[in-house]
Amino acid sequence: MKKILLLVALLYANLAFCCTTIIVGADASVNGRPLLWKQRDSSVRFNYLDFFADEGCFSFTGVVDSNDSLRASVWCGTNEVGFSIMNSVAYGLSPIIDENRPWEGIVMKKALQICTTIDDFQHYIDSLPQPNGLEANFGVSDAHGDAAYFEVHDFGYTRFDVPRDGYLIRTNYAFTGREGEGKGYDRYELVEQKMKAHKGKFDAAWILKNLAKESIIARPKTVSSVVLDGKMLWCAMGYSRCSYAMPVWVEAQNEIPLPLRKLNAQGSDANELADTLKTLTRSTKLERKIDRIVRKAENKEFRIAEKESNEPIAIYNAALNERYERFKEKCWKRLK
Repeated sequence: MKKILLLVALLYANLAFCCTTIIVGADASVNGRPLLWKQRDSSVRFNYLDFFADEGCFSFTGVVDSNDSLRASVWCGTNEVGFSIMNSVAYGLSPIIDENRPWEGIVMKKALQICTTIDDFQHYIDSLPQPNGLEANFGVSDAHGDAAYFEVHDFGYTRFDVPRDGYLIRTNYAFTGREGEGKGYDRYELVEQKMKAHKGKFDAAWILKNLAKESIIARPKTVSSVVLDGKMLWCAMGYSRCSYAMPVWVEAQNEIPLPLRKLNAQGSDANELADTLKTLTRSTKLERKIDRIVRKAENKEFRIAEKESNEPIAIYNAALNERYERFKEKCWKRLK
């Protein structure tokens, strides 16, 4: 274990992680389940979705960096009993000044292996040796409809339960951290403004349409945008203005849509395509055109999933893969 921790620490030594996250309470969501959303920003350009089995009490599906050959870290995910977890770095929270903290991914992987409830996660955090190497906001939810943020630092944590009929937001600072030392205040304010203005309940489609593609949230280092919804994930790999979300069911195990799997050294096809489109179109007139294609494809995927979610996974994914190939063709034609 020590060798794995050392390898991961060296791997992430020069990285900065800045993410935007929200938790929607069960009674504030359309389907009556808590929703966790993570817009992941990272210096690691490529990530993918993978299924984990036989590594703990529970199997789970989560986001992995393409250069993490050991799959030692998971950056958000959901397990077979409906426990979900995500994180964002909370600068200015830990009393030990050190921004190079790779442990969050290791902690989340372990939590997905062993946790059923948010209380289980609290007990797990309590069991960690101190200083624990953490400086993060962890968002968690469970199948009972409970959800919470944990602002965790080297020597402790503060728990914030999410109101069932409300929501909480975290970017890259902690409410219990040192004032003015965090990051992402502008992203927090934008998300809060949009959510307050929304009339009605929230779902994954609203979050991904109204938040994930906003210019100050979809940043050059955005590598994935994921909504954890019960035992399923809506996952957009890569720069979120050039990638659309696809449904993945944890119970489907290894049957993950091809565009989200690791197919080569650079990871998922969807991530690689989004990265290329971002490079070619960002801050140009073409970006707006690609954005329209992305939004149309995403809206269609949500409509189809709502009508055909009871289809056998293999049949659903085969059709999804075909839709994705058509999406790619449209993007390339638009660039010519």
